[in-house]
Amino acid sequence: MPFKSLSELRAACLDLPAGSDAAANAVARRQDTLTKP
Repeated sequence: MPFKSLSELRAACLDLPAGSDAAANAVARRQDTLTKP
C-alpha cells in the first residue's frame, strides 16, 4: 500500500491499533537472550 504523501502515511500510522504490553514484555525478555555482552 504505497502512500502518495507523508500526510497519508502519518494518518495511517495514527490509525494503528494500540500495542500489547504482554507482547512488548515478551520481546524485551527475548532480546536479553539475543544480545551479546
